[in-house]
Amino acid sequence: MLIPGIKIGPKNWQDKLAVNPKFVEVWYRIDLAEQYQYIFEAMQQSNIPFGLHFWAITRSGHEANLAYPGPNQQESIELVHQCLEHASAWQAVYVNIHSGNTHPMQLDLDNGFLMEPDSNFNTIPDTESVTLRNQALIDLGRTAHQLNTALLVELIPQATYNHGDRLQTVPEYPASPTGLLDLCQRNLIGFTNDFCHTYTYDPPAFEQTTADFLPFTKLCHINTVYDPQNGTDAHGGILPEDFIRPGVFPNQSEYVDLLRRLSSQVGDIFLVGEPSTDHVANYHALCDLISQI
Repeated sequence: MLIPGIKIGPKNWQDKLAVNPKFVEVWYRIDLAEQYQYIFEAMQQSNIPFGLHFWAITRSGHEANLAYPGPNQQESIELVHQCLEHASAWQAVYVNIHSGNTHPMQLDLDNGFLMEPDSNFNTIPDTESVTLRNQALIDLGRTAHQLNTALLVELIPQATYNHGDRLQTVPEYPASPTGLLDLCQRNLIGFTNDFCHTYTYDPPAFEQTTADFLPFTKLCHINTVYDPQNGTDAHGGILPEDFIRPGVFPNQSEYVDLLRRLSSQVGDIFLVGEPSTDHVANYHALCDLISQI
């Protein structure tokens, strides 16, 4: 069953919960866990199921990253472990994490979203990166099962941007999905198909990746990307004005096809929009899209 959801964080969450969504994904900073208690209590009182989208900054100021060796990787593993424990305590359906980077990324979430590769480190081979990440995911996936929650993994784009300027790209050095399908088949993790992330990671591989992971897809992030096609996720929405943008992907008919393919799968699949604006309007548009299936 396709279950539409809305994304919330520590700010302006009341307005989004007021629409009584069928599901919620929480933008969750593990280092600011105390800010979320009232949100979790409100959702439980309203019987709204929810999942956690993990975000964390290590003590060195880097984005948590399972795919790069050293002290930050161990700290990142511990942070994901803590998030799984929080998910279990609050009965969250899942913890969703990113698939990791072959280069450490400095991250600032207190002054907007600011990300930069750390020039003090070298980029490591993808083979080394995925080996480190996949071993960490084996252990964390087992922990998730023990805690009665799910660990989901999504790909990341080739690039991001700061200060809302997509013309000034910042490389993200994403680790490849090598080995993730095997971990899904072993029921250690589930897959999150953020359609725009999957596309911007490797546009020619989008269809094959989507098909390969379809039986293991538990969550989809519902956005659009549009020109310029520069490896970044635009976080566009699915409103009529979004679908007429030059170069938009997925377009409306492509979305209907993607959702139809998802609806043929067994089990619940959560669909959550991550537009830069108009979350409530996009939630209603998502419900309308699902009704066309």
